[in-house]
Amino acid sequence: MAPQHSTGGLTVRESDADLRRAGLTRDPEPWEDGLRETPRPGTFEWWYFDAECDDGSRAVVVFETKALDAAAGPLAPRLSLTVRTPDGHVHAGRTRHDPASFRAARDHCDVTLGPYRAHGDLARYRIRAGTPSAAADLTLTSTAPPSRVGTGTVTQADDPGRYLGWLVAVPRGEVEGRLAVPGRTWRVRGTGYHDKNWGTLDFGAVLREWHWARLHAGPFTLACAELRARPGHGGGRTPLLVLTRDTERLAATAAGVTFTPRPDHAVIRWRDRAVALLGTPTTLGPPREPGPRPYRRFTAPATLTLTTPHGPTTTTDGTALAEHATFSTPPKRRPEEPAAPTPSGRTGAPPGEASPAAARSARAWPAAPAPAGRPGASPGEASTTNARTAAARPTRAWPAAPTPSGRTGAPPGEASTAAARLARAWSVSDSAAFGALFAPDAAYTDVAAGRTHRGRAAITTWHRDTRVAIPDLRAEVEDGFATDDGRACATLLWTGTPAAGAPGPPFRVRVATVLTLAADGLITRCADYYDLLGLTGQGYAIVPRRSPEPRG
Repeated sequence: MAPQHSTGGLTVRESDADLRRAGLTRDPEPWEDGLRETPRPGTFEWWYFDAECDDGSRAVVVFETKALDAAAGPLAPRLSLTVRTPDGHVHAGRTRHDPASFRAARDHCDVTLGPYRAHGDLARYRIRAGTPSAAADLTLTSTAPPSRVGTGTVTQADDPGRYLGWLVAVPRGEVEGRLAVPGRTWRVRGTGYHDKNWGTLDFGAVLREWHWARLHAGPFTLACAELRARPGHGGGRTPLLVLTRDTERLAATAAGVTFTPRPDHAVIRWRDRAVALLGTPTTLGPPREPGPRPYRRFTAPATLTLTTPHGPTTTTDGTALAEHATFSTPPKRRPEEPAAPTPSGRTGAPPGEASPAAARSARAWPAAPAPAGRPGASPGEASTTNARTAAARPTRAWPAAPTPSGRTGAPPGEASTAAARLARAWSVSDSAAFGALFAPDAAYTDVAAGRTHRGRAAITTWHRDTRVAIPDLRAEVEDGFATDDGRACATLLWTGTPAAGAPGPPFRVRVATVLTLAADGLITRCADYYDLLGLTGQGYAIVPRRSPEPRG
């Protein structure tokens, strides 16, 4: 069991207890690749796919809810596509789409932007994408286990309502299909990768830079990100690493990981177990004038050396795809000057418009380590709208709403995901994990039925009885909000088929859930409101007949 890691003002939670509280297991599920954020102001989300083809061609596809430097604004979806032909010519473009054309499922990856779509279930994906400069129609079949580091999120230590999620949905897979550029269409086969990011972290205010890289070498795949915080947020590095061999996950951790760039190469280390050397980079983008730029995507040769306990050391050659971004420092302003309306309330220029003073030359690795991520910036554009890093937040989260300061309660990061964790726990049969979400003296009130379950034991028993009565019970968060003082409210859609006590047809009911959390993130009060009379009038009986503890 790995502990909680706090470095540079950012926190990664990896323990078994953290996973239980988040309603997660070590193995990601398809819903984690679905829509995680309601695309409202203050949030961002994107789905990233890449392919290395046997003929030397490359493709990168990104579906975004909005540009990272426009996270403070409403839904403004974009699709970016980069194709490098076998002869080395790069065709890169990005297309903005009407918000009305955006569709995304919450229970699995299924994202639509106009005529283009990416959908799959962690095992197999179909990706269709196009811009004026290129098109792709690819199928990606996973050959490595989906992975995340701990709960899948990196949270801001001094403001846990700000976080970045990272899910490596397909560390490695077989890809086939067609690529097209003006005047040419050809079939391809090769190796692919897919991950996704989401969250509310204000990159420009919190981060100075980041790195991200993924490499395939023989049967091994390594994905690594490193976030470098500003001095005002601890100034440290927060690394994240996923390592697989064929169908086995060897590591998914933030512990003992370093990402060190040099002038002509970079080195990734995981304890004394793994060393990845990434060689001289080649920009994956259209030709540009030499000089610094705040965002770059590039390929590089790679060598991975692994040492196993009581076993031999193996060295395998391969290839890597990497990204680097730097973020401008928000300018100082006089107290009377209003803040510019940039992501998450940050003052100053958005990262895509920042001074690129910290960026390095177009064909050299940056000299300082950085964080990972990449929100869909086209490689040919000097935009840091890409934020790839670490961690997957518990199911469907929303940003915490600001409330008066000075209140006590759970960190907003806990409150903002409380209903999502509760819904997830209702949807599985692990009653002990459900009970672990609650404080020992918690109270859970079914307001419509007029029943209150007092104490963790009674709440756990109620969950067990309900799951027996409705074995296929599912709860899904549709919308909600949270406050900085540890309170949350959400609308949940409940579905199921009563099978015990009073069998009946399948039901669908919307429930308003109100939660209060303690400082440790445990639920102290929960109340459900729904139309019980409407259900019973139709012959439904969705409340277990076994009576819980009487109301106090």
